[in-house]
Amino acid sequence: MGKGTKKKKTGLVVLLIVSLSIMAILIVASAAKKFAIKVAEEFDSYTQSDEFEKALNSKPGSDTEATIDYPDSEFEGCFFYDSLNEEDREVYEIYYDLVKHKDEADYERIITLDADSYEDRLEEIELIYYAMLEDHPEYFFLEDDAESDYSIQYSTLGRTALVYLSLNSGDHSVENIQTEKFNAAVNAFFSDIDLTRSQLEIELQIHDKLNALVTYDHEAVENIEEANLAHTAYGALVENSKGEPNMAVCDGYARAYYYLLKKAGIYSTIVFGEADDSSELRVKDLGHAWNLVRLDGEWYEVDCCWDDYDYSLMDSSYFTAVSNTQPQYFYTNHYFFNRTTSDLKDMPETEYTNFKIYGYEDWNAWYRSYHTRIFPLNDETATIDRYLNSFLPEATGTKYGLFYLPGELVPLDNDYVDPFFVEMDQKKSELDSVKNQIAASESELQNMSARLDELANTYSQTGDESYIDSYNALLDEYNQKYNDYTNLINNYNVMVDNYNSKYAN
Repeated sequence: MGKGTKKKKTGLVVLLIVSLSIMAILIVASAAKKFAIKVAEEFDSYTQSDEFEKALNSKPGSDTEATIDYPDSEFEGCFFYDSLNEEDREVYEIYYDLVKHKDEADYERIITLDADSYEDRLEEIELIYYAMLEDHPEYFFLEDDAESDYSIQYSTLGRTALVYLSLNSGDHSVENIQTEKFNAAVNAFFSDIDLTRSQLEIELQIHDKLNALVTYDHEAVENIEEANLAHTAYGALVENSKGEPNMAVCDGYARAYYYLLKKAGIYSTIVFGEADDSSELRVKDLGHAWNLVRLDGEWYEVDCCWDDYDYSLMDSSYFTAVSNTQPQYFYTNHYFFNRTTSDLKDMPETEYTNFKIYGYEDWNAWYRSYHTRIFPLNDETATIDRYLNSFLPEATGTKYGLFYLPGELVPLDNDYVDPFFVEMDQKKSELDSVKNQIAASESELQNMSARLDELANTYSQTGDESYIDSYNALLDEYNQKYNDYTNLINNYNVMVDNYNSKYAN
């Protein structure tokens, strides 16, 4: 449960063409995000034209002073942007600018580099794209499952290397409609979030509402290689690729939580790694995603996906027994809230998630578990995630950790009994009491019947009329007892019907 980041695909396909004019064109295509190759036509003539010189001087790049003057708010709260150096930020801003102009045909940007070192720079340029993407979950249409293609072309001319970046032409109307739905969903989400509270309280409100809203998409994680919006903030806040509302897997939860926190003015980011526990109920050998949140200068780790405990794994009758009023229920749904990095590396079982329901064996919702940022496989996904994780700080904050707040933990009552079952037992005791009264009445009536037979036989043998008086007196008492007995049976049957209708299921 709660795992399944979709594997990113990266890697470079290189084609080198050497012409007689000392010029080489190196085209590099990325399989990730469907980067496509678009070879420039008549490139030789273009590089010798006035238009080429104009492009060199007018397009911002790493060796020019031309940059876009973005307002501060454009990248406010963008962790990866803040983590980049000035040169890498320029590349980030170009990617961002391309998305802002995605509806403009033939819009492109050029980065100029030194020809001797540009090849080493190419992978960094591609990786910076992912930094921009994770800072902006609202660009969900650029994820692996998106339809939008980008074109990147690299070329060299003498001592100069050019990197062309553009959004492939096409109809982006669907993306625009989805963006409208996404923005409407975000606004609706905040309709009952009290933003006047402390950052901790706002963080908790968003955590709880998001988990109440989203359902874990088991089908998406079982078909991990298939494109699905369940891996995006759009899936969590709007719908997955099948149109099912509010369906997401771990990276969908994490991207939505990050975006909502960002909108609320809380600094955070996304962590990619692996997570597992000793349960046989959860998916194995898949990546995982969760969040880092900064409060009062200290970092905390939060896993909304794992806090959204899947109670459908329980037997339905047992789920009925799990009352929301139990401290264990709260702790199970906040067990991965505001933890340290050290905590998540090894989370032992705890009594705080151990349910003790009257009439059932004890059941602990969480097994020993781990979250790690380490990627043992050296695959394409790991290359990107290692790059992103290289910027992440360790979470060491404890002041606002749920399990560190002094006096905030509700004491566990290991003898907790659900009131429903207390009432059920009381009604069962009442049934048993009436049943015992019926049995006693039956015994008494049997004795009285035997006494009546004895009096009748004695009168028949002796003819003594005094036995008639005794017989009649006992018969009156017997009839009264029998009426009481009949009433007990009727009451008992009504009680059984009422009991079964309320408690049998």
